[in-house]
Amino acid sequence: MARVAEVLLDYLPRIEAAARELADAHEQVKAATQRRNQLIIDAVDAGVSQRAVAKAAGVGQPRIIGILGTPLETEHDDDSET
Repeated sequence: MARVAEVLLDYLPRIEAAARELADAHEQVKAATQRRNQLIIDAVDAGVSQRAVAKAAGVGQPRIIGILGTPLETEHDDDSET
């Protein structure tokens, strides 16, 4: 019985490590999204068409419109549009 408890408890540190890894990945995605969104804003401000920016970013033009109308620090990204 002690061996079973040992095996079960072995999962907890692994789960904690996976949770930390996932939290780190979320932070990296958030930072990358903010960088991408700023580049999108800069490109449109410089005169690049929203259609061209959308194609380059791999999102739909409605997503570009959303990015242009949303402050970067509160942006919640959903790149499911293509």
